[in-house]
Amino acid sequence: MIFGTDGLRAKMGVYPLTQPVIEKLSTVLNTWLHQQPTENPRTVVLGTDTRASCTEVAAWICRALDQVTVIDLGVVPTPVVAYETQARGAQLGIMITASHNPAEDNGLKFFDGAGHKIRYDLACTWSDRVLDDAIAPTTGTCQRTSAKPEAYLAFLADHFGNLGDALPSIAFDLANGAGAPFFALLAETLGIKPTTVIGDRPDGANINAGIGALHTQKLEARVQADQCLAGFALDGDGDRLIVVDREGALHGDRVLYALAEILQHAGKPVETVVGTIMCGMGFEQALTAEGKTLLRTPVGDQNVLAEMIDRNLLLGGEPSGHLIQGDLFPAGDGLLAALRLIQALMRDPDLLQRARAKVPLFPVFEEAYRVARKPPFEEVPNLFQALETLKQAVGDQGRLIVRYSGTENKIRVYLEAQDLTPFEPPLQAFIQTIKQELA
Repeated sequence: MIFGTDGLRAKMGVYPLTQPVIEKLSTVLNTWLHQQPTENPRTVVLGTDTRASCTEVAAWICRALDQVTVIDLGVVPTPVVAYETQARGAQLGIMITASHNPAEDNGLKFFDGAGHKIRYDLACTWSDRVLDDAIAPTTGTCQRTSAKPEAYLAFLADHFGNLGDALPSIAFDLANGAGAPFFALLAETLGIKPTTVIGDRPDGANINAGIGALHTQKLEARVQADQCLAGFALDGDGDRLIVVDREGALHGDRVLYALAEILQHAGKPVETVVGTIMCGMGFEQALTAEGKTLLRTPVGDQNVLAEMIDRNLLLGGEPSGHLIQGDLFPAGDGLLAALRLIQALMRDPDLLQRARAKVPLFPVFEEAYRVARKPPFEEVPNLFQALETLKQAVGDQGRLIVRYSGTENKIRVYLEAQDLTPFEPPLQAFIQTIKQELA
């Protein structure tokens, strides 16, 4: 399988992100495109983040496309590709990005004609064909044209108008990523003049480098120094958002709570919020106290979105910053969430403080350990036994999640409880077993 939980991602030039594999994937995509029944011309929407390697990956992924129009948006956030794919009636959207990973990595995300991330079964089918030795790579001649994301900008203008009047003091961290060059278009469209902007000088090698959604310390310092009401940090491809106020970064559960309150105020009651298994016990308690339900899914914003679509729900997301507002557009979109929060803060400056007060955070142990392989736990007896011992110790007094990363060679351990102290011995024994068996 060449795909992980969110497309394809690897160090540039390392399998599966190599020229032979991606050019063969291009052949598979070309065949798939020509098998799709459509009244529209066969069209692919393409976007990239700011990594220096994006130009080369774009050439590889377009190499076999034949009698296909490629609408090249240039450097734009991932959700812009998703939106423009459905708005332009394209059959496929391709975003070249490694999201929050460092600059030496890159990858691919794919969207169907509705702007949704492709289904897992389709990703498996494509992967199987790429790995089929009987299929040889081909070359084609596509029509690749540059375009501005006009549909997405018009969508934002329709929903948010001109935010310039009475805009509170805010700060943005654009992670030196896809949001950096796009932000000027956004600011012009909506009249946004932030007090502070950092991470807006990409050079091809500094994306996510000590900045952005995974590294909010610089933004937190600027929010304090410039006395901003709030700060908004994107990741490298702009589909995640971390919110900061003068007390520091807000946990993603609290941001979801604030968005639920905004929707409620707008006359769009939220009875159920879709989150992942990583959403905390305090968030669930806060929702339950208000007669609402937290519906948990496996990790991954595509799992959240599938549940939202299946149940026709308005709000979902992950604590890591993927926030999906189903009443606007069903995709994780950091800028879209930031704009809704900014609009609400203009009316209600205490929104974030209230979310802090309403959603308690319980003690959490959360670490990731690098592994050389990812066998099923039951195939490693010592590891399986140590995990079972830890599970029995935790029981119903907390939440234990142990899983392999879908994008990295790591195993992630998450334990949440009102008091972690009783579980320290079996937890450390389990961690030691991970290092002995999988490192």
